[in-house]
Amino acid sequence: MKIIYPRWISEAFLIVFAIILVFFTYKIYIFQCTPREAERMLGYFHFAKKVILQYGSFPHFTWNFTQYRYTYEQFITYEYFSMPETPLLTPFIFIYFLPNIVASEKISLALHIIIGVLGIFALGKHFKLNKTGTLLWVSIWFLSDNPISQYNSGHINWKTIYLFPWVFYFFIKSNQNKNFILLSILANLLILFEGGIHIFIWSNLFIAIYGTLSLLNSRKIEHLLNLAKFFIFTFLIGSIKILPMLYFFRSIQTT
Repeated sequence: MKIIYPRWISEAFLIVFAIILVFFTYKIYIFQCTPREAERMLGYFHFAKKVILQYGSFPHFTWNFTQYRYTYEQFITYEYFSMPETPLLTPFIFIYFLPNIVASEKISLALHIIIGVLGIFALGKHFKLNKTGTLLWVSIWFLSDNPISQYNSGHINWKTIYLFPWVFYFFIKSNQNKNFILLSILANLLILFEGGIHIFIWSNLFIAIYGTLSLLNSRKIEHLLNLAKFFIFTFLIGSIKILPMLYFFRSIQTT
């Protein structure tokens, strides 16, 4: 007698398998820490954690933060909140209140990987990919070496790239249900608030290209409104981070 399992069981098994596969591939990055990673973790999170928990205050300026520039070391002072890669507004900040900063960051990386895998599966289901196609998409997305190599070299905010599948998924769904556009905006802002400035720029560029092509193809006013809402409200809500960030860029003296 052939046993027929509910479809959700096979989908859940496939998702768990994909997560285990990615974790096994990324085990060296999840369970080990390079000096550059540790430097960024201390610079970003230890300062905020100490100010918030010990002094009960909002982190403003960080003094004489050690920053490496190619072959030499310099000490810089900057307004903490305005720095583009400061992850102060992310809900994941509470993870870093744990005693061990490095362990906290690795937990955060693991959560981002899980969120990313789930996002790929959501996109695969939307585009009606079969199981093999979805696993292939997961492999292409996560076996690309650039994001994780950037992370390993100390750019820990690059893990926000694993949030992008949800930005794209919710944006696509918003063409069918306008309520999804808010979720797409929030997912996009989460990238910004977590300090993933490079990913945030690419995310907006991708949505701009996809939204424009979708509009030209459909010629529906709803698609134009969705695209306009996405960028207008991204800027309005994100201005709490974007405006101080622009001031930070202006204050930098380039040589």
